[in-house]
Amino acid sequence: MRNVFLKGFRSQRGLAGKGRVAGFTLIELLVVVLIIGILSSIALPQYTKAVEKARSVELLSMVNAAEKSITMAFLAESIPASGMTGKDLMLLGLSGGEWQDDNKTYMTDNFEFILHCPNSTTCYIETYRNSADNAWSLSIDYNKGGAVTKKCITQVTGTGKTICRGLESSGYTYMDTEM
Repeated sequence: MRNVFLKGFRSQRGLAGKGRVAGFTLIELLVVVLIIGILSSIALPQYTKAVEKARSVELLSMVNAAEKSITMAFLAESIPASGMTGKDLMLLGLSGGEWQDDNKTYMTDNFEFILHCPNSTTCYIETYRNSADNAWSLSIDYNKGGAVTKKCITQVTGTGKTICRGLESSGYTYMDTEM
């Protein structure tokens, strides 16, 4: 039994022939590199889209939290006549960034988020997402007991357009413009 195993092992090793070293040819290696290159060229754009979508979802969840905070503050009539900063208004804690000195601007690596109530009847939210291939912003104005104006503005980028078009069903007005 042992000799059969060793004999089979020796015969596979001997396939390269006498005096030749077993290994891959240059053509085989080039084919493998070509296949890896094709697969990565397909996967990289999909990965980039997924990352951008995740960042957009993060921003939209912050906007939703801010909208709920504003609604709660209006219902409770807790906004003083002198106004309120975003940091004081947010009921839910934010993560991934920090409040700036004005306490109404929240900055992360991915976007800028501004929340401010200048008086007891008006609040606004502004967000900016700007990267090499994607620029868009949201602008929401609230008036206590009145209308809410929602705008999604993009700088004619593919991802920004997709996001703004998707938000039209949520009451946002879509606009293409220079930022």
